[in-house]
Amino acid sequence: MASNAPAMARAIERHKQGDFAGAERLYRDALKAEPRNADAWQYLAVAIAEQGRAEEGFAAVERAAALAPANPEVHFHRGLMLAGLKRQADAADAFRAALRLDPGHLGARYNLGTALLATRDPDGAAAAFEAVLARAPNEIDPLANLGLALAASGRFAEAAEKLALVVRLAPRHAAAAFHLGEVRERLGDGAGALDAYDRALQARPGYVE
Repeated sequence: MASNAPAMARAIERHKQGDFAGAERLYRDALKAEPRNADAWQYLAVAIAEQGRAEEGFAAVERAAALAPANPEVHFHRGLMLAGLKRQADAADAFRAALRLDPGHLGARYNLGTALLATRDPDGAAAAFEAVLARAPNEIDPLANLGLALAASGRFAEAAEKLALVVRLAPRHAAAAFHLGEVRERLGDGAGALDAYDRALQARPGYVE
């Protein structure tokens, strides 16, 4: 059988260019030639989901998981599909599965944090974001979400420190400035809260959380 690599390479190139419909067609062509290609199934799932067909994307990633249960990237993409379906507890389980196979998978670790935050486990979320930041210090998204997790745990002084750092590193991050204002209010710092809310409005006029 001829190698399917060129077809996959074309599909992935289309995918990287943001042509998800074109990538979908090429992934499907690759799967006609090689139906048990787990990578084609998992990337097809992403291309489908990017076009707003979340349930169909999940069905595709389930095919990948059945074919390659030891592939951490498949579990990672399965977690993303589940999160897109608002099944955050199931998404967290999928990200944990990815991390059991690849403990250094930063995407799985970060998204585990977001899933735990959504399922009201702020301490678990904070631990996940801290693990990401240990490998990638001052990354804005995990730093901002760590601030939210700390605030949800009632650790307002620590949350204010993290959110203030986000605002210094990314002055246009309106959400971080807004949440910094909320946290400063909880700490009784009215002037600091007003300053943070003003920064949020400067970053995005008319900002509403």
